[in-house]
Amino acid sequence: MKKIPITKKKLFIAIIGIFIFSTMLYWQTAFFDFVWDDGKTIVLNQKTRSLSLALTTFYKKAERNNQQAESTMDNYNSDAYSAPLLKSEAKFYSFNLTSGNWRPLRTIAHAVVYKFFKLETFWYHLLNIIGHGLVAVVLFLLLLQLTKDMLSAIAGTLLFAVHPVNTEVVCWAKSFEDLLATMFLLVTFNLVLLLNVKHSHKRNIIFIMLAGLVFALALSSKLSALFFPIFLILFFLYNRFKVPGSSLKAIIKIGRWPLIISIILLLESIAAVITRSLVLGHTAHGGYITGNCWTTWLSMPRIFLRYLWLQVLPYPLFSDYHSYPFAKTISDLVPWLYTIVFIIVFVALSWLFYRKKLLAPWLWFWCALIPFANIIAMNSLGAERFLYIPTIALAWLAAELFNRYTNALPEQREQRTRNAATALAIIIVIFAVMTINRSKTWSSSVTLYETTTEQFPDSYRPRYNLVVSYISLGQPDKALAYADKLLRKYPTFDSWTIYAQTLCMTGDYNQGVKILQKQRNNVMLNRIGIYAAKHGRLNEAERCFRLALIIAPDNPRYKKNLALLQRQRKYMQQK
Repeated sequence: MKKIPITKKKLFIAIIGIFIFSTMLYWQTAFFDFVWDDGKTIVLNQKTRSLSLALTTFYKKAERNNQQAESTMDNYNSDAYSAPLLKSEAKFYSFNLTSGNWRPLRTIAHAVVYKFFKLETFWYHLLNIIGHGLVAVVLFLLLLQLTKDMLSAIAGTLLFAVHPVNTEVVCWAKSFEDLLATMFLLVTFNLVLLLNVKHSHKRNIIFIMLAGLVFALALSSKLSALFFPIFLILFFLYNRFKVPGSSLKAIIKIGRWPLIISIILLLESIAAVITRSLVLGHTAHGGYITGNCWTTWLSMPRIFLRYLWLQVLPYPLFSDYHSYPFAKTISDLVPWLYTIVFIIVFVALSWLFYRKKLLAPWLWFWCALIPFANIIAMNSLGAERFLYIPTIALAWLAAELFNRYTNALPEQREQRTRNAATALAIIIVIFAVMTINRSKTWSSSVTLYETTTEQFPDSYRPRYNLVVSYISLGQPDKALAYADKLLRKYPTFDSWTIYAQTLCMTGDYNQGVKILQKQRNNVMLNRIGIYAAKHGRLNEAERCFRLALIIAPDNPRYKKNLALLQRQRKYMQQK
């Protein structure tokens, strides 16, 4: 069996087939709801309300204004001749506007969608589906350059497109930034590989300029793309090192054009970090989730081992990454044991890939994880969405192995191709079933948090978010049962607040308001007042507004709400 010749017609068919396969796999997600951080990145993010505002995110920090977010949630129609209504886009989500990210291209993309479709979830999810399809297409073109074999490139691309670990990124509307960054990153890599000493200076300069421009777009999508120049330098060095007879001097001299593009992209990365720091006012994304850098760094080898496991066997998949186990102290024995195991596995696999001349994909995997290694503090130890770009390494490795296996013995090429294609087909079918089933978990906040609560029965966050989800859906009876269990297990301030809220929403205003009054929780009292007014419980609404005003007498919104309530009473009496 001869190699499939790379013709324009076959290339076009392969691209269309890969795009259709990658998008149809996730088509059901187009009908999913907003979940989790979609609230603060899309629903409540004022920067997505116009393109002009979205463009300011390149140089202007989004203000963290909790009072503004609270006002957005709590305001109701001021028309005295209509019943008070909650803002439809706020419901009872307990989100604040975010000011901790610099991802201007994502905001611009969402602003375009909002301009034409407002907050219709279908279009935001469709954007992610198309984004994943485009990533797969560009990855195919990259693997085609790397392997020079169409079947191998298709094999690696399909494995990436169907891999279940990618579901979090594709299913979560907010994660469009990961898709954008990955697509531009792969385009950049494609352009870099087109550099050739045999080409004219003019042609190479054009490729370098295009690569620099596209890489800037990747950085503007998500700053985690900054690992690429580091990988590129290692990639060029490795390609020279594996040539037989290469001297150390020849290895260090990686060539004029590779050196130029590496320096340009490295300078762009530094500029992007400085820009982000100036705009946001800080470099770190958050604080060390374990409390300090030492316990966080000690916890990371366990996360890395999980990442490696998920590449080969993507099960189980978690969404509540705050529940990952971590080192409580620097002297914890278990994290140290995981560290030893990780070092052994890392060294063994590194040596294996080096011996088999497959080190380049391995370098990509670990370089792509640098931004998520908690070297600089993040808000979490790990997350499955962090694996979207690193999983390209698995696709690359699969393409290389497919190419070597099918072309090792020309007289057995046909049989070997059938064997490899059969094995790949079985893996793709299994992964497709896993991906489709896992995607359903992200269909709504309820399904997401119910699944996560089952996976982490002792975790606070998914239980709390499940109660909030039922409240937002207008199902307080279901919320009350979970709120009661939450309060019994975790009697915190927030647990009491959410329990009081569900009591009021199920009709027990007396008990619920007493709890909130004891807490001096004027914010929730005001929200419950709005809810009561909306449902015609004017006496309870007035009680909540007055109590909120006693606790915070200088808040003008509570006075305004009382005035609106009095006008509503008069209107009802006139009727």
